[in-house]
Amino acid sequence: MFHKKPAIGIDVADTMACVKEAALASINNRFHTDIKMHHLSSFNIEEHPISQRSGITAEHVRDVLKELWRENSAISLIDPAIPEIIRRLRRDYHVSITTANDAKSRQLEEWLGANNICYDMLVHVGSTGAKVGPETAHVDVFIDDSEVVAEMAMLAGKHALLIEKPWNMRFASIYGEESKMGRIIPVKGWKDVSKILEDASFIEELSKVLR
Repeated sequence: MFHKKPAIGIDVADTMACVKEAALASINNRFHTDIKMHHLSSFNIEEHPISQRSGITAEHVRDVLKELWRENSAISLIDPAIPEIIRRLRRDYHVSITTANDAKSRQLEEWLGANNICYDMLVHVGSTGAKVGPETAHVDVFIDDSEVVAEMAMLAGKHALLIEKPWNMRFASIYGEESKMGRIIPVKGWKDVSKILEDASFIEELSKVLR
């Protein structure tokens, strides 16, 4: 058996790290635009109407993200309580960081270390679609802001805690009612993540599968 405890897979960008906010600040400064987080109905910044009118392309966004990760001090934690929450979760869970981030693995490790994020394994894949696959077969619960990951997790018989963001709100609302007993559970933030994952009955349910 890969591990004796249930395993959680935690995304980095926009789940733990304020990557999009930092990227938007840089893009707005560079292109003299005023795109805000709540404007983003799509995960991809370049798909926003203002981006399209201003000539902001996917390549521009990738360049900004690469710059941010080279100087990652501009990327803050979404919630300062995250390190402590994850520290507590490691008592009952194997913690994997599961990401398809534009950063290099070394840059991710540096950012995680600088922000006191403790974990058992870093799984850095090449695309969002690869987050739920052979490299993460050990993961029982994914924590992510991507509806693609949440749906893939559900189809694979896993659980997903979907961090609500402007670009996934429509999807999250669809699964809101099902979440009470379903595998996709929309959450407002890390306080909800902690409440669900530290619930004894939830841990017991996951642990039964491993016996």
